Amino acid sequence: MYDSGYARKTILELFRIIDWMILLPAALDAAVLWELNIFEELSKVP
Repeated sequence: MYDSGYARKTILELFRIIDWMILLPAALDAAVLWELNIFEELSKVP
């Protein structure tokens, strides 16, 4: 989504909606957030 030009706020809002609609197991939810943080750090997203 970052590559398509979406703002961080928009992406996080989409994830919030998806999280509301689909309940992931705690371990998988934590893994998704961890991967997102790593991606943001590597991409130097403001």
